[in-house]
Amino acid sequence: MKVIPATILTLVALTFPALTEETPKADPKAHALIDTLIEATGGKEAIEKIETRVVKGEMAMAAQGIAITMTVSQKAPNKVFVKQSVAGLMEATQGFDGEKGWSKDSILGFRLLEGAELEQLKRESNIRRELQLKEEYPIMKMLPDAEVAGKKAHVIEAQTADGKKETWFLDAETGLLSQMQQSMSLGAQGEIEVTILFGDYQEVDGIQIPMTAEIKNPAFNGKLKFTEVKHNVPLEETLFQVPAEDAPAKPEPEAAEEATEADV
Repeated sequence: MKVIPATILTLVALTFPALTEETPKADPKAHALIDTLIEATGGKEAIEKIETRVVKGEMAMAAQGIAITMTVSQKAPNKVFVKQSVAGLMEATQGFDGEKGWSKDSILGFRLLEGAELEQLKRESNIRRELQLKEEYPIMKMLPDAEVAGKKAHVIEAQTADGKKETWFLDAETGLLSQMQQSMSLGAQGEIEVTILFGDYQEVDGIQIPMTAEIKNPAFNGKLKFTEVKHNVPLEETLFQVPAEDAPAKPEPEAAEEATEADV
């Protein structure tokens, strides 16, 4: 599933009711489809060779009349940095260093992520995430087949142990992810449902990458096109960390006691 989908989904997460103690297990048919997905993506060996990924692209939102340029940088196992900008309007960055997630933009300023928004970023930052899908989503069930862009798709409803749910549509012919349904976490502003359609898969270093994605929601429609994908380029650890100028100030050390027996 999520090589570049995972990049796109640094924007996406969803909350569903918590599971009861007697939860359903994963459908073996769903696990078989995940195995097919891994092979269709390039196979376990090829996926594990990817240490870093840098993707550049643009999202067009025609109704709003804006175009968002973006660069997404990932580093194994689960670090990500996203930079987005709209010419003359705003610039935004977001990062996850394996522990802390943060966001900064020219409108809301800097903030540390928490709750559903942070959990979303944790799940989606894994550069080899398709290899961990069975562990991340222990509950999977098959839904009736559907049609996506005129092609038959097998449908899996997947759920994490804490109740986060996604619906994946896997192309019946290629085995690749063609569509996903979930919610986008907006932090304090809540969540919105989105449908994401993936297309124009191309092979990059042995990995199948969807070079386009259309993100649909009643409030907006964005068309994302990647123009450049590079693997295993050097990335500094500081790229993913909280910017130095926004890091919480360290508490001042308490003054050392200088009293001695002679002072008592």
